Amino acid sequence: YGKDFITAFPENIAYYHPQESSNMLQITAFYNDTSVSITINYIRVYNEKLQTGQTKIVHFPKYIEQYQYTNSTLFVRVTSTQKIVVLWLSQRGDSVQSNVVQPVKNLGKWYKIPFINYNLIMALAPDYWRYSSFRLIIINAVNAVNLITIQSVSADGQKDFNITLRPYELHQFQTNGSEIKLHSSGIVAVLLTHPCVETIGCDCNMVVSHILPRGLWGETFVVPSVKNLSTAWLQVTTTTNVMHKGRNIKTQIYNSSELISFPDLKSASQFISAANDVSIRLISPGFVVELMPENMFAACFLVQMNSTEGEAVIIAEASKKIVYIDTDLLSSTDWKPIPDSNYSSISVSLSGTHVIWHPTSKIGVYMFEKMKSGIPYGSAAIILNEDP
Repeated sequence: YGKDFITAFPENIAYYHPQESSNMLQITAFYNDTSVSITINYIRVYNEKLQTGQTKIVHFPKYIEQYQYTNSTLFVRVTSTQKIVVLWLSQRGDSVQSNVVQPVKNLGKWYKIPFINYNLIMALAPDYWRYSSFRLIIINAVNAVNLITIQSVSADGQKDFNITLRPYELHQFQTNGSEIKLHSSGIVAVLLTHPCVETIGCDCNMVVSHILPRGLWGETFVVPSVKNLSTAWLQVTTTTNVMHKGRNIKTQIYNSSELISFPDLKSASQFISAANDVSIRLISPGFVVELMPENMFAACFLVQMNSTEGEAVIIAEASKKIVYIDTDLLSSTDWKPIPDSNYSSISVSLSGTHVIWHPTSKIGVYMFEKMKSGIPYGSAAIILNEDP
C-alpha cells in the first residue's frame, strides 16, 4: 500500500494482433474521501474520490502498450491523498496476466535480473532465439533526471551501457540472452516481460513480472504449490547456496541464471533457504512469478480474483492455523505441512474480492487464476496490514 505508484503496460502477444487488448488497473482505497489521480505522458487522465474499501477499475487505451525499444513517456502514474493498493491487469484473448504494483516507497536503485533460458524449458534447440529474448522496462519513479547504468553479462562477455531518463520516463530493451545488473541514481521500477512466450501446442501468452529490488530480497521462501503447473523451475538471482530438504539444489556454482528443476511442488508447497539475501522466480511454460520472501509475510492481505476459478495459496505457521477469509475461519483439516519448516499451506478456491488475515501472526498469501489454456497466472497477494 502507498500513495504513489508507477507502472507501464507491455505489449501483449502483438500490438498489431486483431483481437482488442484490455489494459487496466484496479485501485482500492483504505479511507473515505481518498482522491486518486492518474497521469499518462504528464497529462492527468483520471481524477476521482474513492470511499473506504471501494475498488475502481480504470481502463487504458490500446496506444499505451509498449512495443518499441526506446525511451517513452507512456508511463502510468497513480497518486492519492491517502493509502491505496493497485492491481495491474492485461488481457488479449486468452493471454492474461495480473501483478500487484509495488508503491514507489518499496522500489529501489539496484536490481539484478538473471537470463531466463526459455529454450531449456521448452526443450528447443539452444540457438533458437526467437522466443527466448525477454524484455525489460525500466521506469524512472522520481521527478528528476535519472542516470541508469546497465551491465549485460552473457557468454560473449560483459557490456556496459547507460540510459538517461527524464522524470517518470521509461525505456524498454531486449535482454538478448544476458543477465542484467542495473544501478540507478534515483529510484526506478523494473518490469520483466515477454509478449508471447511459447507454451504447449504452439500457443503463446504474455508474461509480466514486477521485479523486486535488492532491498526486498530475503533468505527464506515458501514456494507455493500452484494448481495446473505442469513442470516447474526455480531461478535464484545469485550464486549462493540454496537449501531444500537439507541439500544444496544450486549446482552450477558460477551461474546465477541456472534453472533449477523443482518437481516437488506437485505434492505440497516447499520451504527453501539461501545463504544470503536473494530474489527467486518460479517458472513454468507460460508462467513467471516473483516469489515473496518470508520477510514480506504480513498479517492481512487483499485478494482480488477477476474470474470464477481463482485460487488463493495461504501459508501459515503450523501451530497457528487461525486464518480468516473475511469473517470465516478456514477449515483446519485441509492444511498440508510444508517439509522441513514450521509452516503449513492450504489452497482455497475463490472468486471476487476477499480479505485474508491472521489475528496474531504473519502469513504469506498468493493469488492465482488460470487462462482458458489452463496455464495459471498471478502473484503474491496485496498487503493491507503488515502487523497483526
